[in-house]
Amino acid sequence: MTQGSGLITELKRALGRADLDPARPLAEQGVDEHAIADALALVGLAAGAPRELSPIVTLASLSTPSTSEVTPPRSQSSAPATFAQRFGQDLSELAPDLPLTTAVVGVRLKGPLDEAVLQRAFATVVERHPGLRTMVQGSNDALVQVKAEPWPTMTRRDAALAPGEGREEAAAAALRRETRQPFDARRAAPVRVSLTRFAPDDHLLILAANDAFVDSDSTWQVLSELAASYSERSLAPPVASGPRLLGSWQHETRVPPAGEVRDIVSAALSEAPWTPTLPTDFSRPPHRSYLAKRVSFRLSEVVSARVNALAASLHEAPSAVLFAALAVQLSRSAGRSDVALVYEPRGRDRVGLLGVVTSMRQPVQVRLSVNPSAPFSDVIRESAKVLRRSREEQAGDRWLSEADAHPLMARLSGESSDYPLVGSFAMVPAPPPLEFKGLTATVEVEPRAVTLWPVALTLSASRQGYTGALTYSQEQFSEQTAQRMVGHFETALAGLTASPQQPVFRTGLLTAAEAEQVLRTWNATTERFATDVGVHGLFERQVDRTPDAVAVRMGSRTLTYRQLDERANQVAHWLRGAGVGPEDRVAMALASGPEAIAALYGVLKAGGAYVPLDPETPVDRLQAILRDAAVKAVIAEPGTLAAVGAGLGRPLPLADFTSVDGQPKGRLGGAVLPNQLAYVVYTSGSTGVPKGVLVEHRSVVNHNQAIARVLELRPEDRVLQFTPLNFDAAGEEIYPPLCVGASTVVRRELIAATELSAVIEAEGLSVLSLPPAYMHQWVQHLFVTAQPPPAALRLIMLGGERILPETLALWQQVGGERIPWVNVYGPTEATITSASSTLRAEVALLDAQLPIGKPVANARLYLLGPGLIPVPQGHVGEIYIGGAGLARGYLGRPEQTAERFVPDPFSGEAGGRLYRTGDLGRAMPDGRMVFVGRAESMVKIRGFRVELGDVEANLRRHPSVDGAVVVPVEDGASGAKLWAYVTAKPTLTVTWPEVRNWLKSVVPDYMIPAALAVLPTFPLTTNGKIDVKALPSLSDASQQGAGNYAGPRNPTEEKLAAIWAEVLGVAKVGIHDDFFDLGGQSLTAMKLVSDCQQLAGIWMELQDVFEAPTIAKLTERLGLGAEPAVNVDNLTDEQVEEELRKLNAGGGS
Repeated sequence: MTQGSGLITELKRALGRADLDPARPLAEQGVDEHAIADALALVGLAAGAPRELSPIVTLASLSTPSTSEVTPPRSQSSAPATFAQRFGQDLSELAPDLPLTTAVVGVRLKGPLDEAVLQRAFATVVERHPGLRTMVQGSNDALVQVKAEPWPTMTRRDAALAPGEGREEAAAAALRRETRQPFDARRAAPVRVSLTRFAPDDHLLILAANDAFVDSDSTWQVLSELAASYSERSLAPPVASGPRLLGSWQHETRVPPAGEVRDIVSAALSEAPWTPTLPTDFSRPPHRSYLAKRVSFRLSEVVSARVNALAASLHEAPSAVLFAALAVQLSRSAGRSDVALVYEPRGRDRVGLLGVVTSMRQPVQVRLSVNPSAPFSDVIRESAKVLRRSREEQAGDRWLSEADAHPLMARLSGESSDYPLVGSFAMVPAPPPLEFKGLTATVEVEPRAVTLWPVALTLSASRQGYTGALTYSQEQFSEQTAQRMVGHFETALAGLTASPQQPVFRTGLLTAAEAEQVLRTWNATTERFATDVGVHGLFERQVDRTPDAVAVRMGSRTLTYRQLDERANQVAHWLRGAGVGPEDRVAMALASGPEAIAALYGVLKAGGAYVPLDPETPVDRLQAILRDAAVKAVIAEPGTLAAVGAGLGRPLPLADFTSVDGQPKGRLGGAVLPNQLAYVVYTSGSTGVPKGVLVEHRSVVNHNQAIARVLELRPEDRVLQFTPLNFDAAGEEIYPPLCVGASTVVRRELIAATELSAVIEAEGLSVLSLPPAYMHQWVQHLFVTAQPPPAALRLIMLGGERILPETLALWQQVGGERIPWVNVYGPTEATITSASSTLRAEVALLDAQLPIGKPVANARLYLLGPGLIPVPQGHVGEIYIGGAGLARGYLGRPEQTAERFVPDPFSGEAGGRLYRTGDLGRAMPDGRMVFVGRAESMVKIRGFRVELGDVEANLRRHPSVDGAVVVPVEDGASGAKLWAYVTAKPTLTVTWPEVRNWLKSVVPDYMIPAALAVLPTFPLTTNGKIDVKALPSLSDASQQGAGNYAGPRNPTEEKLAAIWAEVLGVAKVGIHDDFFDLGGQSLTAMKLVSDCQQLAGIWMELQDVFEAPTIAKLTERLGLGAEPAVNVDNLTDEQVEEELRKLNAGGGS
């Protein structure tokens, strides 16, 4: 073996770098450890290599012989399968008919080929390498290597071209066919070689390898030796070690005990973001096909040079730079800092492995946290640590050595609902030059037919730069999206390497064309609307057009436009007389109805701003809002006035509607300015104190005209007013209809889903605005009862929560195709609705998430990353809203206003602002947005925004509670609910009934958790944070503090208990457990009534549930009390049998 200076010269030549300094670390000189491995293999160095090819290795150290190598284990009585072989066998059993381990290379040979010589050359190569003639046998937990019989040979065939088919098409088809053929490692050798003859001087050589036995390094070695043997060049002596020795060494020296394996795996995955967040083009199918396609690319010479130079300056390998760039891109795309990837190290950095034909395929999960404010150089250093640790600790060895402790296989097999991670990264060897004597050889690496990962990026280094390939799942991504991913990787890498000290969030991914699209084209929403009037001004113009048309209807009572205007004028006169002037705030604690709508307009006509309150809100919270709002007057229901006015510490004008009866009916004089305050709506605050959002007339005026256009409202429409007035969405059911001459129909009482169709028909409703959870119940009722939607209905507006795609699918099954849905989205700070999407029959019903749509007229929506950098289409970003709908800010909270309402860098408008929603979204190819989730600790409960911190703060105010954690839990069609976890103060005790009753006095009912657990301490992650994933499930009623469980006493109660448990999402319900204490609320009560009627034939009214909220009380109220017990002592055997027969027939047990 060449040593010393001679070896250094050979290595320089193999690396193509005559300028290398033997004493300096090769990484500092821009040489990757993968290139070092290639060079060592090229010069035939194996046994003398160092133990690890780390980035600090030097040419001098490489030239020094090493005695460190893979040594034979103490016992060689058996040859266990290598870790790669076991992983491959797991994959084969996962999908035996799929080519999950098949890798194919084609070599086109032009010239006078001697086929017999090539056959003999291949036989020589097979004889040199045991890895080419190895199979496995035995069970998976005792898999061993055996010799393959027969040895692989080269199959020869003549090409049979189809009519009109050329040689190139036939060659491509032959390669594709080969990629689709799986390997059976128990029955066949790990390679298949064929030679197809197109002409005497034109052949196609195909090598298909089972990459669990023959990886890409070995594939190129086999082809290089085949070319050398054919050309009669001498071959280096075969390496003594082989896959049998490797398998024995791995299992005797590297495998920890099974328990330790599980601990290692558990620790590695405990905080990994397993839930996939990469945006996909298609819904996940119920069964994976693993079908894949590939996009190839080449980095420019400039960017390639930057990668090498940056790696050298940081004393790291170029692979760390490339991995870091991918991590930044995926972090942006997923909208989260944590990125979990599969890294596939080549595994050829150990002694004795450089010349071994085998497979070192060892997928290793790596996790990287990308701090968007960190410079790219820091991300590179962290990436290098992650990659180095994965090699040094050989996590892949330990992970894959125990199939029963292999969480990856569970995810690949479908035992887990998650797709595995977001993708994989690997540096692979570039194809070597193949020199067949007298022939011209062209190499083609055929794309894999299948892939394990959603996306897999492979990169190869050569003297000309870096080439890459993105293999992607056809089930999840379109070719256009994959090409866009490649473009974003190239753009990110170019920007990051050009400015490595700049925070990574400042590096954009958008091309100029993409920026124009997302910033301008998708926000071209300008419409000329009336802007010179207040909210009431639009209504007054309609009054003048249609004074005698019906404006508001509730039961038998109706108000025409003239009557509603006159009643509002009376309210305005009373308020003006009470001293209410411009922007003075007036509290309104009213239930929905004609008088309440008149009061809304009356406050606006007086120049004031109304503060809507829920009359059912606990008094302490009401008074806190009144003090914060510094209201000038109160309009309330007669029974609420005293409670509202008490405790304010100052006299306040109080009125119910008897107070305004004698006021003038004519309109007040004076104009309201567009930027004048219209209303203040209070939302949940993170400190436990609600905060008021200040909304101006111009924002509401634009909203009303925009929504009237979205809904195509017309004078003949009748619109249901469903939402309580303290929720700002109530304005969407009131103001737009009354701008166009339509009628608003108020239903103050709750409408059970089973009764909605009758209400629609009785009232002639044409437009509904409903919460998605309620809509789901109604659609289920229509489906079960085989009813079509009422004929008068023409459109349904849904918002406040996610719409389930299955609800839309069911809607179309019951005949709802003619009635479109309009999905609306928007926060209070942007005036109710900022975006809308019309959902019709042509919408893909199996989409994972239905779009929230595009911005409404004169609104703008942006998806931005840190630093307000726009994200590309398909990437996750935070939703920012601009345009005419923005609120003024928060009452008395300038810091919060400045934090949430930020300068708009895109509109070019002086003083332009954007509202930061805290919502995450992504854009579809047509520009419609999809809501992804929350970036912050805020959720929607029954349509109300709830800060988790608000609930936690109020829990901690309880005298016995020390710490509190609140988590949202999805509850299917019922939407989200809250689970609470608390710890008690020393020497004190906490019970859920006690805490629940206390919460009822301080927060609205929608903020009360559905369940609570008292813990001794909170579980913590390794970095000291509360481990939310380790908190116990609270689905069992026994964990919810329901008290002593009492089971059903008869078949009727058994049926009711089963229905209650299903509706509430708990394991069991006792007959004395309170429906509302277990998390029930109005919507779930409606579902309970419907299910009891449909599933058990038990008829009840919604009021029955509210007044008798336990099974025992309900059965008594409905006359379904416990059946009298039978005294069996006085019965004959035949009578006992008859009683048992009747009991069983009734559903008893």
